[in-house]
Amino acid sequence: MKKILFTVFCACGFVSTNLNAQQSTLQQVAGTSVFLEPPTGFVKSSRFLGFEQVETQSSLMVIPMKVTSASALKKMLFSEEKLQERNMELKGKHTVTLNGEVTELYYVEQQTPLGLAKKIIRILTDKEQLILLNGIYLESHEDSVFDALYDAIFSAEIQAVPEPQAFDHVNYEFAVSPDWEVRNPDNMPTVITLKQHAAPEHSTPMDWPLVIVTQSYDERALGSLRSANIEMLKDLRDFKLSSIQSEQSRDVAGLKAYLIKSEGSDVATGQPLFCWQLLIRDLDNKGYYRMVALGSDLETDAKMLVDGIMNTFTLKTVE
Repeated sequence: MKKILFTVFCACGFVSTNLNAQQSTLQQVAGTSVFLEPPTGFVKSSRFLGFEQVETQSSLMVIPMKVTSASALKKMLFSEEKLQERNMELKGKHTVTLNGEVTELYYVEQQTPLGLAKKIIRILTDKEQLILLNGIYLESHEDSVFDALYDAIFSAEIQAVPEPQAFDHVNYEFAVSPDWEVRNPDNMPTVITLKQHAAPEHSTPMDWPLVIVTQSYDERALGSLRSANIEMLKDLRDFKLSSIQSEQSRDVAGLKAYLIKSEGSDVATGQPLFCWQLLIRDLDNKGYYRMVALGSDLETDAKMLVDGIMNTFTLKTVE
């Protein structure tokens, strides 16, 4: 039924209706102040904020934005120039009044190597934040996922929540050295980014060391930890591997791990840059944890932090 309505919305270009939001049990999207009814048949994603259905390559992404206003965000997303840059086409807009508040659903299409991708987009706003809801699916799976994505996006609302802590949205934790702090990108709370307190917001590893800890996106099994570590070093963006300084097997929180300290250069400048990378095999070889440290003098700047991570890294107990 909703798919039929969607066709009507696109044909009309603009539809306004008044509906009372159904009061139901909404769940918080981890890492955000968004509460919604999770889309049926989808699971919480470990790759981004939101939900996904791997078998159909469908997703509902919840993206906190730093744009100053809803109008600026709409221009950034839906202006003819921006749509053309991304090979997208705005197919329609549906305006709905929920409990006296106006909200808009946008319908966008984009040609991709996998086929025609369709998107249901909604912008949530309150006095302090803008949050983009982006439901994405392939046209070939529209019949099976459209209603679930539509219902979830339509149900979403912003609620007041406590400020999230650094390790709230990962299943591990570790001690952070006193002169370092966690700086998580707003839309990537599952990536733990660490910088020294004095480091400017947009500093580079050439000037200020950077340490990132993350978890694999899936449960992909690793063969040799050493081989996987080297391959990841070769593929690391902005770092060109020259040589391995040292390497060793480690035991981290009772898990097999492999540490490689390497030397290379910054891709942009060609200046010397060092990279220490630790791979930790997850339980039953279902995925891995990865720590990457980049800097011009890691022995001086980051050794205490890296040693602390390896010595205090623990997996959270599942309640």
